[in-house]
Amino acid sequence: AQVSEAGSLTEGIELLHERFPGHGPVPVVPAQPGFGRYTAFSQHFGAYAGEVHRLDRHPVMARHPSTPMHEADLRLVLAEQLASRRPVPGLQLPAHADGTFDDRWAQLREAADVEAFVVDAVDEAQMDTVAKALLRDDRPAGPALVVGSGGIMAALARLRGGAPRRPPAPTASRGPMLVVSASASTTTAGQIADAVRHGWVDVPIPAGAFTGDVT
Repeated sequence: AQVSEAGSLTEGIELLHERFPGHGPVPVVPAQPGFGRYTAFSQHFGAYAGEVHRLDRHPVMARHPSTPMHEADLRLVLAEQLASRRPVPGLQLPAHADGTFDDRWAQLREAADVEAFVVDAVDEAQMDTVAKALLRDDRPAGPALVVGSGGIMAALARLRGGAPRRPPAPTASRGPMLVVSASASTTTAGQIADAVRHGWVDVPIPAGAFTGDVT
């Protein structure tokens, strides 16, 4: 199946290996259950308009103008984009339920000729399991590394943050506000259009502006 030809995750993984050459395979944890994003058997899913869609059939991501996703198996997506074209294995859902998660994690972290592995999760408890594995990952070669979304960051914060903090009270703006968006999705486009209808000013910045000298 055709996969997206653009993306920066694999470049990030390769740069991590350059910086920490003894780290071993990097876990990739894209699930963010609280945001409606799930990974099952290395296939990624996302919610849209009250329904959950496989990545390659997602109404937004399958038609994304910059990185259209034509493949839902993240093992294939990553392997296709890695310069080495090495296979990418997965740590899949049954390991969360049958008591083999820790053993499978250790096995994958020690695997030879593997640059990354995809980790399944479909709820916050499973995200916490992944976070615990990361916090236990004390190999002497350097820090524990992970490539993921806000889901794994939230899980790590839950485990390391102690008692939950009270969310701050909403505050009103007291002056001009600048919001920067780098998303090219149709969902973001709709949000920007709605903001413009309510008085915001849209200032497009061409990509070329970031490649030359700023004047």
